[in-house]
Amino acid sequence: MNLKRFHLILGLATLLTFIGTGMFMRITHPGMAGVDPAQRIFFRSRHIYILAIASVHLMLGAYSTGAQSTFRKTLQRIGSLLLTLSSVLLIAAFFRENAALVPNLPLSVHGLFSLLGGTLLHLLAAPREQKLGGERAS
Repeated sequence: MNLKRFHLILGLATLLTFIGTGMFMRITHPGMAGVDPAQRIFFRSRHIYILAIASVHLMLGAYSTGAQSTFRKTLQRIGSLLLTLSSVLLIAAFFRENAALVPNLPLSVHGLFSLLGGTLLHLLAAPREQKLGGERAS
């Protein structure tokens, strides 16, 4: 499976997870009434993190092109691996870190850094013309 298709499928699955976590919040804490403000922020921020990673996957699925050089392909693959790891960590953070209110938040922190790293690697792997937003000047 090529990376474009992989990210599109993973993006749709993560988007469905985002919808599912929204339904979970609505069913378990309707309107977030009676929920401690800190707990409410935890739920909502972790929920938005899932939307963020879904958006990145969907954008890559819609716009990415396969790299030509072996080096750029390697950067794309490592970037995709980091983004996949980010998806897993951020979804796990929604369920694990909300209940505990732990101060160090390892799942979220590692998930967000994986998101950043994967995004930057895909940026570095993009052809020069693509980074500049158009064709090279003649």
